[in-house]
Amino acid sequence: MSAPQPPMVSQMTPQMLAQQQQYMQAQAANQSMVSGSSMASSNMPVHVDVNYARQYHEEVQGMFMSNEFKASDLKDKKDLVGNTIYKHVEKIVGEAKAPKITGMLIDLPEVELNFSVSKWVNFEAKVMSAFQLITNSESNNLAPGGAQGSPEASQKLSNH
Repeated sequence: MSAPQPPMVSQMTPQMLAQQQQYMQAQAANQSMVSGSSMASSNMPVHVDVNYARQYHEEVQGMFMSNEFKASDLKDKKDLVGNTIYKHVEKIVGEAKAPKITGMLIDLPEVELNFSVSKWVNFEAKVMSAFQLITNSESNNLAPGGAQGSPEASQKLSNH
C-alpha cells in the first residue's frame, strides 16, 4: 500500500495554499538555518518540515479535546498547554530559551494563547516573536525577569 499523497494544488483550499506559500517563503528565507536535534547547541531558531507541523497540530488538538483539558480551570489549562508545547518551543529555539518563551506564551490571555498554539503557523510566529523580544532585550541588557517570563514581556508579545 502506498503512502497517502498530498492534495494537488487544484484540490487545495485558499487557506491551505496560503499556509503552503508561507511555509515555502520561510524555508527560502531561512535556508542557512540549522535543523533537527542539533538546535540545542545553536542560538539560531529552527523551522520544521510539514510532517512535524502536522504531528504538532494533532498533538495540540488532542490536548484541547481531552477530558482533562475540558474539566480544568484556567490555571490547569495553561499548565497543560505549557507541558504540551514545551518540547516544540525547545525544538524551535533551543533548551536555553525554551523555559522563558514557554512562560511568556502561557502568560498570554486565554483566547490569544489558544489561538497562538492551535496551528503550527500561529505557534511558530508567536515563538519567533518571543525569541526576538528576548534577543533584543538581552542585546540591550534589559532581559525580561524570571524563567517564566514577565507580565511586561507577555504584554509585548501579545502586541505582536
